[in-house]
Amino acid sequence: MKKQFLLLTIAAVLIFSCTTEKPARTTILGEGTPYSNYPEIMNGKVKTVVEKNYWAIPDGDSYKKGNHLTKADRDSIGGWTDDFEAVYDENGVILVCTALDEMGNITWKNESVIENKKLSGINFIRRDTLRIYDQFKYGENGFLISGKRFRAGVDTLMVSVNIKTNMVGYPTEFQLFNPKCLPIEKYTQAYDEQNRFTKFEVFDKDGIINYVHEVKYNYKNKVSELILKDKDNNITSSNYFTYEYDEKGNWVKAIVKDDKNHVVIEERSYTYFD
Repeated sequence: MKKQFLLLTIAAVLIFSCTTEKPARTTILGEGTPYSNYPEIMNGKVKTVVEKNYWAIPDGDSYKKGNHLTKADRDSIGGWTDDFEAVYDENGVILVCTALDEMGNITWKNESVIENKKLSGINFIRRDTLRIYDQFKYGENGFLISGKRFRAGVDTLMVSVNIKTNMVGYPTEFQLFNPKCLPIEKYTQAYDEQNRFTKFEVFDKDGIINYVHEVKYNYKNKVSELILKDKDNNITSSNYFTYEYDEKGNWVKAIVKDDKNHVVIEERSYTYFD
């Protein structure tokens, strides 16, 4: 995966949870996974996807796989996201996402709550203990309209969010509120003519922009560049991607370079319902 962009609230999980329409025979890698901030549309009816990250070693004009990234490695390059396995049902709804360290040990798990073939909540489990849980609400059109996050054990409200969507149900605005119902942040999202996510903007409670996250795509509709900009529109971080693909057009190997000359190889494996 890429460097983590610090979107730590419920809105990160809800980015594509509210989508009921998606291209035929595709699966969205987003909510409940390390891809919550920049959802990816995978081809086919994916049953499982596993992703692992390694240092890249120069090999002629390209790179070969080196050592598995450790937690210390990930922290040293700005918070590189975890290895994971995501499991889906036949309707394309995520069932569970499990993060793994370099030894294959579970570091966290997100378990979905599904009602009427929709994602109605997510339980966030750390060290075998439920820490946080989310609850989602849908409108008459089937699109998600709001969500709440609670601290487990004491069941106290942490944050709530109201959501606006476009005509196909993709989210365009998240307004976040604290437990006293006072606004704390607002996020907006933009899409291109193919409904691909292209821009994410974060505003403070006064409507002043904090940062912008932009995405560019290659000819196979896979992310080719991730860009982070500050409030003054200056680029603060960039990641660049090249891929190898399976027979369905999903990438199985990615070479990821950042603007600080770190190079990582990401590998994926899939199982499919079809």
